[in-house]
Amino acid sequence: MPRLPLVAIIGRPNTAKSTLFNRIAGSRIAIESEVAGTTRDHVLYKVEGDDVDYLLTDTGGIGGGTNDKDFEEDVQAQSVLAIAAADVIVLTVNSREELTKGDLEAVNLLRKRKRKHVPVIVVMTKVDNQKKEDEAISNGLALGLTDDVLAVSAPHGLGVGTLEELIEEK
Repeated sequence: MPRLPLVAIIGRPNTAKSTLFNRIAGSRIAIESEVAGTTRDHVLYKVEGDDVDYLLTDTGGIGGGTNDKDFEEDVQAQSVLAIAAADVIVLTVNSREELTKGDLEAVNLLRKRKRKHVPVIVVMTKVDNQKKEDEAISNGLALGLTDDVLAVSAPHGLGVGTLEELIEEK
């Protein structure tokens, strides 16, 4: 049986990783919470795409979220494993906030740990207002990781179809 490509959703806590995962999965599989550190372990779902099937994984946040250093190190170690195994990486960044130390930590982790041939898609999340879309995309491009930057609102489904098409293309 052929191996399915792995798409890893990563980012700092509370950037809507689980909400995006659930929207793509079409079901509430991952726990969604405003409380940082809720997602601790990877959650997997087989996506049956139009052209390509793949495994989608939700990961815990990179760059903090709780005061438990051992817990944070374990969550980050699991995210590093997901990055190493991924065939496509989706980095989520909360467009409603300034870039944080955690965002920059996730970007630096990708630069150091991802395999060179693995594409990254930067998803600027929580873009519920179309007027904010251009600004969000500009901020995502400024990270310097990729030209594949999208503005998305997972709760409203805005931009998610475009993301799914791009994942399958990559």
